[in-house]
Amino acid sequence: GRPPDNLKVDAIAFAPNPIIAVAYPDHPLRNKKKISAETIGKERFILRELGSGIRASTLDYFRQRNATVNIRMQLDTGEAIKQTIMARLGISFMAESSVQAELDSGELIKLDVEGLPIQRQWYVVHHQKVISPIAQSFKDYLINEFKNNESS
Repeated sequence: GRPPDNLKVDAIAFAPNPIIAVAYPDHPLRNKKKISAETIGKERFILRELGSGIRASTLDYFRQRNATVNIRMQLDTGEAIKQTIMARLGISFMAESSVQAELDSGELIKLDVEGLPIQRQWYVVHHQKVISPIAQSFKDYLINEFKNNESS
């Protein structure tokens, strides 16, 4: 989701990775439109661990809007965050692709928050050295597979 700054790598964006606000189905903000950063920041937020790109994007979202965020918990996996939200212990910003099944099933809902989704990208990343033929094939597959899915 975020190419490393400190390594000599080639990073090619190949697919969108939008970040959305996720809550449990009967959350009090479920029917609100264009929820402000100030309002959403007062909710009990569950964040990813230090170093996570989604955590950085979440904190940047609030910083850019001069809003605070009520961090209640920090967890190391997206699955743990989903389960915690379903247990009604808070809300979070998450990659839409990682919660699509739960959104489809109604176990989670997407909140309508101003400035969301945060537009991020998935990247294929490799050292700048010559890469092996099989690694090149995998890279080509990722890039072409998304282009094919995008056009259909």
